[in-house]
Amino acid sequence: MVMKLTEERSGYMKKVETERKFIVVKPSIDILKQFVSYTESNITQTYLTDPTRTHRIRKREYTDGRVEYTENIKLRISGMSAYENEREISEAEYISLFANMDPSTSPVKKTRRTVEIGGLVYEFDSYEPWRTTCIMEVELDSEGTELPIPDFVTVVREVTGVKAYSNHSMAKALSMGAIGEDY
Repeated sequence: MVMKLTEERSGYMKKVETERKFIVVKPSIDILKQFVSYTESNITQTYLTDPTRTHRIRKREYTDGRVEYTENIKLRISGMSAYENEREISEAEYISLFANMDPSTSPVKKTRRTVEIGGLVYEFDSYEPWRTTCIMEVELDSEGTELPIPDFVTVVREVTGVKAYSNHSMAKALSMGAIGEDY
């Protein structure tokens, strides 16, 4: 992924993340699997109680059996960019932090499929209730960076900066049963 990194003593990786986000028609898994860079994982993302910033933990299970646990703190700069601190944590830390889950949210479960094209990583997140669409996210060098849309992707609409499509907002909507087919 394209990002600016600096390491802090705390073990966090600090970066400015700039990304664009789209609702797209789910691309064919057969097409995605043709890319040498293809990966697939199941992610459970849980938001923690924190009034000043987005604070989450993530369990990521890859199809090859690997499991990663991370803690992430994000502070929005603009609709496209945020300061982001992320660090790997142990399973025990994950379980301990899970006790601080924001009670207004539910864990977000999604399947992430990624491919690299022209030096950019395209992430396709499929959410359990969605049948025909998914979210495509791509991290960029800067807000002015041109983003080529691959031929096999059909964009429904861009949702960069649209709060309703942030994972945190979706976690709140899930807790209220407000996310149905193709949110």
